[in-house]
Amino acid sequence: MLRKKLSKVILSSLVAAMAVGVSATAGQAAQAQETQVIAETTTTPEVTPEQPNTPPTETGVVDITENSTEKEIIDAINRTDVTGINVIGAVTLTQDIADALNAKGTFTINVKEQGNLNIAEDVNLQGSSKLTIVRAAANNEVLPVINLNSNLRNISKITIDSVIFVDKSNTTQPMVNIDGSTIGKSITISNNTIDGGALLQESKPGVTLTGNVVKNNGKTYVNDQVKQEVVLNPISLNGTTLTITGTAPQGSTVTVTVKNGSNVVKTITIQSNSQSTFSTTFTGELNKEYTVSAQITSNGTTVESNPEIVNTNTAVKVDVKDTTTNSATIGLTYGTGTITYPLTLKVNGTNYEIKDNTVKEVSVTGLSSNTTYTYELTNKDSLGNINTLATGSFTTRTSSTITGGEGSVVTTDISSSDISKATIKDTSIVIPVSNKSLVSSMEKGKDFKVDVKGVSVEFNNGELTLTGLVPEKEYRNIILTYVDNNNRTRTVRIARFTAKASETKVRQFIKDVYTYSLDRVADEEGFAYWEKQLTNKTTTPQNFVKNLLSEKEFINKYNTTEGKIEGLYQVIVNRKSDAEGLKFWVNRYNELVKQGFTQEIALSVVVDEMVNEQEFKNRVKDLGL
Repeated sequence: MLRKKLSKVILSSLVAAMAVGVSATAGQAAQAQETQVIAETTTTPEVTPEQPNTPPTETGVVDITENSTEKEIIDAINRTDVTGINVIGAVTLTQDIADALNAKGTFTINVKEQGNLNIAEDVNLQGSSKLTIVRAAANNEVLPVINLNSNLRNISKITIDSVIFVDKSNTTQPMVNIDGSTIGKSITISNNTIDGGALLQESKPGVTLTGNVVKNNGKTYVNDQVKQEVVLNPISLNGTTLTITGTAPQGSTVTVTVKNGSNVVKTITIQSNSQSTFSTTFTGELNKEYTVSAQITSNGTTVESNPEIVNTNTAVKVDVKDTTTNSATIGLTYGTGTITYPLTLKVNGTNYEIKDNTVKEVSVTGLSSNTTYTYELTNKDSLGNINTLATGSFTTRTSSTITGGEGSVVTTDISSSDISKATIKDTSIVIPVSNKSLVSSMEKGKDFKVDVKGVSVEFNNGELTLTGLVPEKEYRNIILTYVDNNNRTRTVRIARFTAKASETKVRQFIKDVYTYSLDRVADEEGFAYWEKQLTNKTTTPQNFVKNLLSEKEFINKYNTTEGKIEGLYQVIVNRKSDAEGLKFWVNRYNELVKQGFTQEIALSVVVDEMVNEQEFKNRVKDLGL
């Protein structure tokens, strides 16, 4: 929980899938005891384990039976070519097996018919959301996926954390069966995802449930359906902008997550209003499929809405490709969906009709220099309604001149065709200049500068190099100046381009912190400064994070304490909060404010404590800092 351990998501994901059915008979329990493979003396797996002779029965999957020894199971898990195991029959889960699973990374345990995992002694499963335990579709037996053995005789403490449980069997049996009295025991089941089916049979003393997520009609208990209190409405699509609305209890903190495939594109934290509704927007890209979900946390359980899927491949994307002093070239990119033609592009009071998708560009002329214009792309549907597909604006250029020396001359710009041949990296771009007269002039030039602070310029062998860019930042019409051999100042405009994604972990870290703390890209001087400070170890990542989080921009970005803490999680450990951690840090912040500290100081104290937790230290270690 990022509280002296920065959230239990670090813990693991291995224990949640091994229960033997609720109504297992005494004979079955005895049989499970007899089939244990726990050795009284176990050996630690070697770094390079001996490979078992048993080949995978499916691609990357090995069968494990009640006759498999502990060493055979551990060796199978440690094999690099094995991504999962099939559990056939009653197999005992020991701590050494759990350790191998905890260290494995992404892994799947398929519990087949009449299969289950027995836990007879203390076990700590920490799957870090990488372990998935599946009850197979044909497993309709009474046996659970994980079974804590009869009367829990040798068990005092069990942890099952961050495991994904998937039930494909449509059975009424729990995934985890707790057989016997739990009085005096400590059983913690936290931060797991229950995807269909039920986690437990019933509530019991000594069993702590925190931070678990239920979805796809999953249940915490067999006879206790968790009410789905957050609902998404059908999503409205305008161009590539998604309007996301829904309902949640009044005053709830709603977390909206937008994904493209498995990648989280955007996380938005909002509050439901007095009418128990919430609304937000997200602007995506053309030809993408986005999955949107919303969730709230209540009584230690996170409830997630059913997802809504939206395709932007029916949209038309409008892009101003280039501008001059009196014209603009507007590009059109079409999706694969059905679009009603004609389209109408309106600019400066003039309508440009687009009859079909063979029109890729529209040339707009008769404009004034250094003037901002708006555009709107519309069409009519079958009912005669006018639909707005895209809107935007652009600014024409100021007249380019050469000053000083004798006379003045209009320069030639570096066009988008030159950019298309450029070598673009995360912090630099090398542009081959095609205009021979411009190359000749620049070869004899000096004092090259651009109007972006922190970006340096060089020209050699017909190529213009800009360094000091910010990863993934879009640069529009950079102004380059230099002095030619006649001592005249020449002005050159560089067509739009976007820097590539970060090529190092440190650069990605800096970009993420800026994005989540200030909701903007870094300025070039600031980005270069922090990269140098971090790589030279002149400052620590802790100090870097604390510096940006002390900015007024961050404090003003969130209206609620929950929002601020959720923002801190994104900045510090690059993930959403868990329920227990969120509650702890919200209380900590509120206590400081009640003691008379300002919001700024209270937030600073919380940040200082969070960056000294182990999860952030692990992130720093991964960065090599």
